[in-house]
Parts: sequence; structure tokens; C-alpha cells
Amino acid sequence: MMHNTSSKKKYTIDEVVDKYKEEYERNLKFLKKEHDKNSSVFDIKIASLEEKIKIYNQSTNNEQDIQRLNNQIEIINKQKTNSEYITIAIMEAEKVWLVIKVTYVANENFLQMTDEEKIEMISKDFKEFYNNFPIVSRYMVCMGQYNQKAFKKFLKKCEDKLSQHNVPNERKKDYMQTQWIECQASYIKYLWELLQTKRFSQKDANNVWKHAYESLTKEFKDFKESHSKIEENIKVKDKKNKVELLTEAVKRISSNKQTLNLEDTRALVNKLKLKKYHQNYENVVEQIKNTKDQIEPLIKGYGKNFEAQYEYEEELKKQECKTKYKKLNLAPQMF
Repeated sequence: MMHNTSSKKKYTIDEVVDKYKEEYERNLKFLKKEHDKNSSVFDIKIASLEEKIKIYNQSTNNEQDIQRLNNQIEIINKQKTNSEYITIAIMEAEKVWLVIKVTYVANENFLQMTDEEKIEMISKDFKEFYNNFPIVSRYMVCMGQYNQKAFKKFLKKCEDKLSQHNVPNERKKDYMQTQWIECQASYIKYLWELLQTKRFSQKDANNVWKHAYESLTKEFKDFKESHSKIEENIKVKDKKNKVELLTEAVKRISSNKQTLNLEDTRALVNKLKLKKYHQNYENVVEQIKNTKDQIEPLIKGYGKNFEAQYEYEEELKKQECKTKYKKLNLAPQMF
């Protein structure tokens, strides 16, 4: 939660900003230290299992034991990767939270901005994070509320509910949507619990979850209904445009009369031209693919650039993180 700048001791804006930055740096150092520690634990477990496999390989009739150990290594590797995903996501959250807190104290117009204007700011500057974690982002920017422990707990909840091995092959149509909503409601509950200054009952916490779940479910329903109406209106309008233009052409040919005004006629013609251009473009691209010979490389080289490989792997992890907890495409862009 944001610090109250109107406390007894008055701080300058620069002092508050520096304080936020120092807190951010401390959090990053702690996260990195915790990540390195967890990675070491995973590596030790894997090394121990690999040593056992070497021993089993020296004797015969141990195929089942070796397979069992390999399965354990695979599980630990997945746990290690998930731990890295969570660390990257939390680091990004800390960065977003820092920017919001600094903006809060440095931009005097921030408090007068509407929620839509604040959301536009964060969705533009931190598009990937906002798309992956819309509820977390909205609580940050609109309500000034964030808690690292709640976010970490939420990520683990997502991993449990949305991971492939926990998703049944045969499921209801809206199964994944329901799971996603439950995860978002859980974050709101975790955040509420950790921001309480007084004792509370589990019943109160469950009521917070229930209210959040019902609100989000209603928003999904409203969004789907409005989305269907918009799609239907577009289809009807597009069909109407084609009919109007065809009717107009027939009338011009037969009677030399014009019912549409010049502006509407141009707009309709431009739409058809644009569709024709797109169709021609796709045809040309397809022809090039079918007729263009592949150019052979002039030089082939072999070797390893370990620094480039490390940077590539780190970037790959970040890209995987961005999509791993990605919200469903049907998720509404409002809360």
C-alpha cells in the first residue's frame, strides 16, 4: 500500500521518490537472492538423482528404477522453471508498482485523473504486464493497493489451477474461464487479507472472494453479450453496405439515377477497393512462396557464443512468462 505523505514528518517529493527507489532495489536484491537459493536447492536434488541413475546404469534390470528417477528429475525441472516464471513476474510487478507510487507523488494531476485515464497510462507503458495481470494492475493504479506476498500466492494459485497436468481433458465449455475468474478472485482475497490492520474471520475473507467472483463472472457475461451484439451489428452493416452499393449500381445502369450521395458512395467503393487490395496482396504473397527459390547460405559456421546463448535463454524465459499466466482472450478489458 502507498505511504501516506501527509504524516507528521514532511518529506520533499525527491525524498519520497528516493525512498521508493531504495525500497524497490532492496526488493529486487531479496528476490534475486531467494531465486538463487531456490535454484541451488533444485540443482542439488537433480544432481543427487543423476548420481543414483549412474549407479543403476552400472548394473542390470534396473530400468523401472531409472525411469522413476528420470520422472522425478523432470518434475523438479518443472518446479525450477515455474519458480523462475514467478520471480520474473514479481520483478516486473515491483517495477510497475514503483512507477505508480512515483507518479502518485510526483504528478499533481494524478489524483484528479479518472480510473480510465490511469488504466490507459499503465496499459500503454506496461502492456504485457497489464494484459497478463489486469486485476493486479487495476488494484495498483486505481486503488493504490499491492502486496508482493499476495501476488506470489496468486501466481502459485494460477500454476495449480491453469497448468496443463491439472486441466481435465474432458471439461465444460467455460471451464478455463471459470478457473481464470477463480484465480483473480483469490488475488483480491489474498490482498484484502494482507492489508487488514485488525483481526478478521475466515468468513469475512470468503465473502470477499465470493463478491469478487460474482462481480467478475457478471462482467464476463456482460462482455460476451455485448461482444456478440457488436459482431452481429458489423455483419448486418457490412451486408447492408454491399446491398446498397449493388442496388445503386443497378439503378445507375438501368435508369441513370443516383440515390446515394457522393460521400456515401465513395465510402462504400473504398471499402470494396480495400478488400480487393487485401485479396490481391494475399494472392501475390502466396505466389512468391510457391515460385521463389530458397537462397543457400554463402558461409556456414559452427561454434558457441555462450554470452549470446545466455541472453537468448533469459529472453526466452521472459517471453514464456508473459504467456504462461496470460488471461483468456474473452477476458473483459474493464473491472
